[in-house]
Amino acid sequence: REQLGKLASKLVASLPDLTALARTRVGGGGVDTLMAGGASQCDAACDAIAKYVARKVVYYELGSAFLTQLYLPSPLDPASRLAPLLTRLNPTLAAIVRGVALAAWSKQALLAVLGTFSLALTAVLEAPNRRYAPAHRTVLLQDVQRLADFFMDGGLLDEQVVAGSVSPLRALVEASCAA
Repeated sequence: REQLGKLASKLVASLPDLTALARTRVGGGGVDTLMAGGASQCDAACDAIAKYVARKVVYYELGSAFLTQLYLPSPLDPASRLAPLLTRLNPTLAAIVRGVALAAWSKQALLAVLGTFSLALTAVLEAPNRRYAPAHRTVLLQDVQRLADFFMDGGLLDEQVVAGSVSPLRALVEASCAA
């Protein structure tokens, strides 16, 4: 909470002076410019917060598990698969959905978490200390599907959006498990 408060204060400090914005006349009025400028600044602030939350959740709260547990010693070991990470992520996603007033901003935060999670999974799949064989292909593709299902469950994110986010992971699994 304290970190989010500091980030919000920093973002508020970066907003332009609304008085100066109101005096700017574009296309017939300062009020129009004020509203458009305020809306774009609000959207930019929400985007920054969504990215911050996603990075904090994935890299800070789950980061050590990505590095020390995921697919180690082998992707065939059920304890080293993606399911335990997703289980840990579930309460955070529920809090995002409950705690964000506008559905569009909630989806933006969830999409940021999915994107950051996918980047972290990509890093694990490409890590030099991980080796994958053709025998790992099926379980790794199951994990990618589990990730997609997790973010589509209950209509959290649209199927097409999630499919587009995880398709590079599928291709990476295919390439990583090639003989």
